[in-house]
Amino acid sequence: MPRRSRICVAVLLAVAASHPAPADAVRIDYSLDLGGEHNDNVAMEAVDPESQNIAQAGLGFTIAEETSAVRLLLTGRADYLHYEDVYSDRLDAMLRGRFDWMAIPDRLQFTVEDTMSTRPVDGLLPDTPANRQRINTFAAGPTLFFRWGGTMDGAADLRFVRDTAEETRDLNAKRLSAALGATHEFDGTSRLSFNGGMEWIDYDHDDVARDVDRQDAFARYERDLAQLQLGVDAGWTRLDYDDGETVDEPLFRVDLAWTPTARSRYVAFAARQLSDASRDISRLPAGGPDGGIPAGVPVGEISPTSSHFKERRLELGYEYTGARFNFEVRPSGYRARYVDAALLDHDGVGLALGVVWTLRPALLLDASASYDEIDYINLDSTTRSTRYGIGLRKEWTRNWSTRLSWARYERRMSATGTSISQDVLYLGVTYANR
Repeated sequence: MPRRSRICVAVLLAVAASHPAPADAVRIDYSLDLGGEHNDNVAMEAVDPESQNIAQAGLGFTIAEETSAVRLLLTGRADYLHYEDVYSDRLDAMLRGRFDWMAIPDRLQFTVEDTMSTRPVDGLLPDTPANRQRINTFAAGPTLFFRWGGTMDGAADLRFVRDTAEETRDLNAKRLSAALGATHEFDGTSRLSFNGGMEWIDYDHDDVARDVDRQDAFARYERDLAQLQLGVDAGWTRLDYDDGETVDEPLFRVDLAWTPTARSRYVAFAARQLSDASRDISRLPAGGPDGGIPAGVPVGEISPTSSHFKERRLELGYEYTGARFNFEVRPSGYRARYVDAALLDHDGVGLALGVVWTLRPALLLDASASYDEIDYINLDSTTRSTRYGIGLRKEWTRNWSTRLSWARYERRMSATGTSISQDVLYLGVTYANR
């Protein structure tokens, strides 16, 4: 783990530890994995693939605490992989953490946040150990709460943000952001807020990234009912670059969750906005599919870059939770047009499926499949990635379980006309504290 990432994790834990709470106020869940896999094409080569036996050790965890003065949520996973040869041993990791301390009740709060993810160095190349890097976003600062006009609750934020990347040096930046918002609640189920913000972005390497000031202004409407949650943002974003260029873009977001029955849930998210790598990484899910301990470290398909991009995104989802059978499906589509990296302009579609079936009380069968297609319109290149697999988990006791799984990864690249595949067979044992 890079030194800055270790420091960020240490800050979150140290700040949390400095505010003792009753023992039952803190919940720690973790799982320890030890296993091995056989990979028949570890370097994702189109010809002469090389197989490897890889030893693995993993740790996944969630730490949660909530009192009148302190709120902490820390979720992460680290996987250590030992290769026979071809690659050096490596550590893949992810982390989502937020610590809130209410220094003055209902008036002043201090927040520390950290997001670390594993992303590709070059999204045009297949996912291999040599094409991965860790990217970290650390943020800290105060929030002041106040009453505005007697009928609105207000909040003013100030944040210092630090972005760092292992390989893509143009991502490294210092940010200072300030935001002001006011919310009026109508009847306990609906509220309207008005928000404005400024962000000053200073990149470490001005030869490959342009410093920019960002302004956002938008209104948000929220509605919370027993079976329906709705949020709508509408506003405007403006970018002012140091060299004088200005970029304007409407801001529109809709997020919806509908739970018509106790077993079924529909979700939807649509957006038209200006985004960048820091915001893209910060909106990653905090945990696994159920919000719990992450089962693995996702890598993603897109190369991160310092450039802002005009984003159009639509994500849909359906989840069914039965007594013995769980199912989810998540289609998505998006478009990205970059301000400074036109070669990376792309359109993409994706589909993810997941099934968990309880064959017996202590025997679970799971299957998953995903498809991603990315069309780089200025490179005349389309990449298609398919992943699918099946696994069997046996729970021997409340804490101990074993898992046997098979997964396949296929990637087709139109620019080179190559098609690559990889099969992975895994056997491991897991200890979970709950």
